[in-house]
Amino acid sequence: MSYLEELFSNKGRVALVTGSGSGMGVNFAKALAKSGASVICAARRVDKVEEVAKEINAAGGKALSLIHSSEPTRQAEISYAVFCLKK
Repeated sequence: MSYLEELFSNKGRVALVTGSGSGMGVNFAKALAKSGASVICAARRVDKVEEVAKEINAAGGKALSLIHSSEPTRQAEISYAVFCLKK
């Protein structure tokens, strides 16, 4: 592993990316997955966020989708998603 790979590695970490159904959120989710993070892809549009999670998984990463609503917090769902990715 090179110095930069080691410096920017996210191996063993879980990243929650909101807005990962489109735009920059997709790019952030994929970049975090490439750096070794397990990614929770969160967005309002189920079809888009599931597609991004599938693409990450197909490329060898680890991701799952989480559909979020207008509720300000959904701690139980987020905690469960983190638990599932750490298995």
